[in-house]
Amino acid sequence: MQLKKADQLKTDFLNVTSHELRTPMSAIKGYVQIISKQALGQINDEQKKALEIILRNSNRLDTLIQDILDISRLESETMKFIPEKINIKSILEQTVETMQSFTDTKNIMITINLEENLPDLIIDQEQIKQVIINLLNNAIKFSYECSIVTISFRKTREHVLFETQDFGRGIPKNKQDKIFEIFYQVDARKDKKFGGVGLGLVISRGIILAHGGNIWVESEPGKGSTFRFTLPIKPVQNLEERFRDVDIFKLNLINMR
Repeated sequence: MQLKKADQLKTDFLNVTSHELRTPMSAIKGYVQIISKQALGQINDEQKKALEIILRNSNRLDTLIQDILDISRLESETMKFIPEKINIKSILEQTVETMQSFTDTKNIMITINLEENLPDLIIDQEQIKQVIINLLNNAIKFSYECSIVTISFRKTREHVLFETQDFGRGIPKNKQDKIFEIFYQVDARKDKKFGGVGLGLVISRGIILAHGGNIWVESEPGKGSTFRFTLPIKPVQNLEERFRDVDIFKLNLINMR
């Protein structure tokens, strides 16, 4: 009983703390962006470089806070899904706008290939936006400066297929399945400088599987990576229940061993 109470206290603390941290972090990032755009007055080159460093590290901290919030929701099974009819184009525009400051720090250009007449989908908008942000975040992090990241959406027979392609360092074949495991990083020493704790792809996998889709990667070292996920045109029911059934932490595999 004491262990359960201590565990619940820890979960509640993570949940409340991460929520409280997000509010000032949003304000910090917002004002840094306003100052960087010189909306409050002229700044010199040195000041601009300093603001870019602040924004870059604020983004890293914001990602970590989101990871902590997500892990507490996963552990307490309080991840919420609100399915609604969504236009793919609008969700993509919002997501790219969110990532704009991150792309600017590395002079990366995002190109979008959007097939016309894509069907509206009944999905949880915020959760799917989070998946796209996670994939874009990784693509930008591991891309070289002044390179291109390509995003595309197209319709297949029963699904809408999303792709994000970068031309960065790539992922070895024997590690491509492992990147969807909790806390896993392809090269722990090199990846530390990029921030993150290895939760983004794990959570993304759970969200996509709960929606009745699939997610995977194709990559070649030195030539970049292409992440893909599908969303069914015909919506699935009981997203929260389906999400709970996904073995996010792969505990079933551990128990089998």
